[in-house]
Amino acid sequence: NAHNFPLDSAAVEAPSTIG
Repeated sequence: NAHNFPLDSAAVEAPSTIG
């Protein structure tokens, strides 16, 4: 779960879940 990664953790960070 980073900031704008392919598989971001929407549950933790909503900024971007698919890039």
